[in-house]
Amino acid sequence: MNRRGSRQEYRKLIAKLRRAIPDLTLRTTFMVGYPGETEDDFRILLDFVKEMEFEKLGLFAYSAETNTPAADLPQVPQSLKEERWKG
Repeated sequence: MNRRGSRQEYRKLIAKLRRAIPDLTLRTTFMVGYPGETEDDFRILLDFVKEMEFEKLGLFAYSAETNTPAADLPQVPQSLKEERWKG
C-alpha cells in the first residue's frame, strides 16, 4: 500500500503525542484484506490496535476498484476479508 512509516515509527509518534497532549483522542481507520495480506499481517495489525488503544477505530474490508494497481494483485478471498472484518 506504499505506507512510508514503520510500526515502530508510528508507535513512537503516538507515544509522543499522548505525552504532549494528555487528553488526546486518537481516531483512525484500518483496512483488512488488502491484496497479499497474510494471517501474520493481520495478527500484527490486531496487536498494534490493541497496543495503541485508539479511542475510536473504524475498520473496513478492502474492495477492488477497477483501474487501480491493487485490483490487479492476487486478491484475498471475500470470505476471509469478511471474517477478519468481523474480528
